[in-house]
Amino acid sequence: MKRLVLLAILFSYQFGSAQKVVEDIAQSYFDFYKYPVENFVCQFNKSSYFSGEEAYFQLFVVDNREKKLFTETKKVCFRLYNQNGTLLTKKYLEVRNGVAHNSITIPKDYQSSVLYYTVQSEWSLNFDKPVPKPIFVNVEKDDGHYLQGELDAVTVVPEGNAFVVGLTNLFFVKATDRYENGKRIEGVIKDNLGNELTYFKTDSLGFGRFFLKPKKDRRYEAEIISGAFKSEIPLPLVEENGIVFNVFDKGEDFYFGFRANLKSTDSLSYLIHSDGKIALAGILTLDEDQKNAFYFKKNKLLPGVNTISVFQGKQLIGERSFYNKFDRRNTNVVITKKRINKDSVQFEIQKQLTDSIAYLSVSVLPTANTSTPNEALFEDSYLHKVSPLLSKRQRGNLSNFTLRRLLEMNPLSHRWNKILRHDTVAIRHYLEQGFDIKGFLFDKKKGDTLKNTSITFFTANQAGSIMTDAKGQFELNQLVYEKGEVLKMDPQVPRKVKPKYQLIVSNDPFDTIIEVDLKKTIGRHQIVANSLKPFFDEDYEELSGIELKALKRTKVDPDINPLDNTSFTQNFEVDSENVYNYRTVLQYLEMMSSIVVDNRESFVSIYNTRTNSQTIIGNNGGVQPMNIYIDQILMRQQDAEMLKNIYMHEVKSIRINKSGIGGGGLNPYGSIHIYMNKKGIFKEVKKRKKKDSGVLYIELPDGFSKPAKYETPEYLFEPGTKEFNRYATLHWEPNITLAKDKQSFYAAIPDKIKSYQVIVRGITSTGKLINLSVVLSD
Repeated sequence: MKRLVLLAILFSYQFGSAQKVVEDIAQSYFDFYKYPVENFVCQFNKSSYFSGEEAYFQLFVVDNREKKLFTETKKVCFRLYNQNGTLLTKKYLEVRNGVAHNSITIPKDYQSSVLYYTVQSEWSLNFDKPVPKPIFVNVEKDDGHYLQGELDAVTVVPEGNAFVVGLTNLFFVKATDRYENGKRIEGVIKDNLGNELTYFKTDSLGFGRFFLKPKKDRRYEAEIISGAFKSEIPLPLVEENGIVFNVFDKGEDFYFGFRANLKSTDSLSYLIHSDGKIALAGILTLDEDQKNAFYFKKNKLLPGVNTISVFQGKQLIGERSFYNKFDRRNTNVVITKKRINKDSVQFEIQKQLTDSIAYLSVSVLPTANTSTPNEALFEDSYLHKVSPLLSKRQRGNLSNFTLRRLLEMNPLSHRWNKILRHDTVAIRHYLEQGFDIKGFLFDKKKGDTLKNTSITFFTANQAGSIMTDAKGQFELNQLVYEKGEVLKMDPQVPRKVKPKYQLIVSNDPFDTIIEVDLKKTIGRHQIVANSLKPFFDEDYEELSGIELKALKRTKVDPDINPLDNTSFTQNFEVDSENVYNYRTVLQYLEMMSSIVVDNRESFVSIYNTRTNSQTIIGNNGGVQPMNIYIDQILMRQQDAEMLKNIYMHEVKSIRINKSGIGGGGLNPYGSIHIYMNKKGIFKEVKKRKKKDSGVLYIELPDGFSKPAKYETPEYLFEPGTKEFNRYATLHWEPNITLAKDKQSFYAAIPDKIKSYQVIVRGITSTGKLINLSVVLSD
């Protein structure tokens, strides 16, 4: 009996401890997502264009937490790239109430089937890099048939990014030509001993799969054995310990299967989440064979992309994403039409929602148009983020089984290293220290790496020589530089050899912009941190130098105490570029990982995290809050709440001294010095009054791109033809704001067009999605 009691106590203790770990992980997850992150959603008037055609779009800036419009953003940058990642053009768009609309011209004579675009704001720079999204271009022959190419790329991806010894692992294969069309191929899987283990083949869409149970200390590769494309694709290295996920769509349920090869199955837990919201969390138990499976109802999960993360203790050991097709669209609008004359039609949109404002855009297309915009607002945003392997013809068809299969297999990356340390989001500053650059040196003509080759490098403060290894790889460590300085690299190669570089930044947490000097032309390329190669594999032709964007030189300001310019202080200079990163001074301080803000109602105290061994998190043991100075005047602690009402555009500089050094010993617990802005950091807004009018006009700041009025494209084919019905746009009407019950607009549609498809999409101020597609006829 005593043993039973002891076992019951021990079990309850272990269960309570595991439950506490789950709660800690969930709280860390909420802490990570407590700051709003913008989700930029572009709704184009259609999904594919011809070279030279104008692509019209409406941009919604959505709060990732509430899925409502994020009204704080006032300005975004829209960038357009070609298929190689070369920047073609950029525009600065004015955002009003979370909505902007504009257009972009597809370059004339553009012969690739895809362009890429990104959207960024000052605030979004604090978080993840923008995900390039595609704009498809209709590349056709004169006879109207799509171009077909030879096999260009084969991608092999393990399910859930796991390849574990002793477990049957599922791999997916994607084969495409240069135009992103699927290709049929066959291949064989071999180990490093030359043994043929299994075969695979792809279907007409280019998709295939195979199963493989790896052994310890073996390496594996996929060899293509059909067609002229001969290649050996190495599979990921085998992991001795790990967990494998299987997720299957079972109608109204999702089936989750787990198979593991772990030294211990204690303290396992799972978290099912999506963009800051947790659907389910609990303890994961495995049987003696380290297996388990269970079902969850779809309506218990979150709509769109979900991610299941498995932890052992607080360590992330596995992650797997899947797509929950859960229809949350709302069609509480009605659209009607009336022909005014033989050349124009009047449309009227009626709103049936009384508690909100609707922000809408309308596309009018021929009924047979296959270039319809993608399905839903947020689904479109997640589609390209989660599934880079989709073929052109599959995008937008969310009911396709192969599409769902691919959506399920691609993992979303989350910054768990920050989440589990309870850190807030790291703000990107200009670099203050050196960083490491890794790269490969190639012979441009032959395409081979240059092995054991000497490279001389120097900056204004450094000089040295390095050798490439047996793989042609080199590394420069801890470069020291100033703003505008150029790193020169001179490989010792024969005159006939033209060197080519591929560079990555190996330990740069700030996403450095490296400017590649191509003779007299400077081309800027963003290098992806901790990756084998950049997202766009750029050809660094005739590379002569790298210009590093470094720390801005500090000017002497007579208003700032010289003690606040020492190496003991952490400085933040407010300017017109970073002023939008934070709304108030208190918000800036809350996001600093080096201090702790105790922000209660009608009470604010700020404490200093001084060392790794001593963390001050409250007024215990005689610990006092940091002293706060405004223009060198000490504030009373009871007045610290006023930091909530000091906006960043009113501030010149913030200096944080955590050391307690300086100030005559008056700041033993550290100090915060806030210097107010006296001159302003914005350009003066020009104001003018129209003659004989009391109306005051305010001109927009320079740099905004003005939206172009929609004009019907001059197609090379006539209305009624097959090409017209497939690719044409009849009308595009953005920026419809339904504050009242209804609104009208006119479209130039000739009476010879008797039937057309009207697509209404948008979002309300309360976060409800609008997605309506109807066919109207005369």
